[in-house]
Amino acid sequence: MQALARQRDALAAFEIAGVTTNLAFLQALLARPEVASGDIDTGLIERELAALTRSQRAVTALDMAAACAAVLLRERARVQGAAVELALEPYRRWMLAAAACRRLSFRRHSEHCDATLWYARDGMSLEYAGARQALRFAPREGESFEVTLGDVTEASTAIWSWAATSI
Repeated sequence: MQALARQRDALAAFEIAGVTTNLAFLQALLARPEVASGDIDTGLIERELAALTRSQRAVTALDMAAACAAVLLRERARVQGAAVELALEPYRRWMLAAAACRRLSFRRHSEHCDATLWYARDGMSLEYAGARQALRFAPREGESFEVTLGDVTEASTAIWSWAATSI
């Protein structure tokens, strides 16, 4: 039992980005009561494959907010600290529709997720999955940042892979 607990803790501590892993499968396997009791046989994985390989949780609006904030903060760093919003300053003075938008696309394994950032005089908002909410973010130490979507605030960290699309 102690060894299984240590294995579960070790798997939960992994943070791997940019490649597909079998961590979720291994975590699901170790969570099975048959494994904990030692009542397993060579057919367990084949019999329980559907349960062991269930898809990951859905991407939430807060996940998309963090991804968008990470991109915007990376862009900000590339222009040496100038605020991303400064690029839209000419439009703030005169915008026919009083807003400008930008679409960002992300991929999670084979799933594509699209979000729209809206820039308006009163701030930025994120549109995702049919809902639009106010978006704010602030850099913290290193690649960490704080993102607020609507009333919910979360601390996040950006991990860029070598395959990250150039901005």
